[in-house]
Amino acid sequence: MHTHVTTVGGWLAVLAGLSGCAADAPHRAMTIEFQSKEGLWRLEGVEAATLDMPGWRVRVTDTEISDLQAIPHLGRFTLAIVNTSADRSLHLEPREIFVAGADRRALWLGPPEPMVVKPGKRVSLIYDKGVDAVPLLYPFTITVTVFGGPDAAEPRKAVLRLY
Repeated sequence: MHTHVTTVGGWLAVLAGLSGCAADAPHRAMTIEFQSKEGLWRLEGVEAATLDMPGWRVRVTDTEISDLQAIPHLGRFTLAIVNTSADRSLHLEPREIFVAGADRRALWLGPPEPMVVKPGKRVSLIYDKGVDAVPLLYPFTITVTVFGGPDAAEPRKAVLRLY
């Protein structure tokens, strides 16, 4: 009997894995707001969102927002920063890119040290909650500040809200 139960349990695990529900909690597409000095935009039910600004672009993809519990949790996203300028470098400073929950707890996304993004290049930062991460309360805010010159000169900021 023990062998039969183990075999049935094994087949159920295989079938659940094939259907995509073994390790994944229910997730949904994101609702996102972009805010900058140019304005505020809200997009619903999107898989990816891009905001183009003078000289740079910020893009959010691969977002997992868990709907397993009453309060949604942020599981994962990829944030890309692209230098769209033809001749000016972007400067990223430590602790200028972070994600925060409604309770204002923040997790720093990076970079860990000053970084220069040359014209036409991009940098991607991946947030993956993992097992030990501090849970962030819904909604989630990503703040991205880039600089048009070294020594934190000419700050440019974008705020993205994920729902």
